[in-house]
Amino acid sequence: MVPLLTLSEVETSLQHLTTLNSSYARILRTVPQASHSTSEELSYALAELKATLASIELDADELDEAVQAVSEPGVAARLGIAPAEVAERRAFLDRVKREIGVSVESAGQRTPAAGWGCGG
Repeated sequence: MVPLLTLSEVETSLQHLTTLNSSYARILRTVPQASHSTSEELSYALAELKATLASIELDADELDEAVQAVSEPGVAARLGIAPAEVAERRAFLDRVKREIGVSVESAGQRTPAAGWGCGG
């Protein structure tokens, strides 16, 4: 199963993502719209937001693989992992994916004409 440290790191990254999203929204509101495409502060905030999203998406993929592996018939029992633990990890993963989606959607709606290019 995925170590608790990994879950903690993902949780910390999600909190950081929320902070970055708020910061990006604030910067977007304070920079005149005509300057959006040339603002270094806005470009930096967007790049940091994209990088954090990309990192969290990779972490979520790893978590998904681990949960899928122990969800195979008999694997969790063989490893001594209770079904409730597998369900908790699945619920955590679902929450992570929802939060990633909300952040991508929210940032995408606020992105200047330069575009939002984060894959996902």
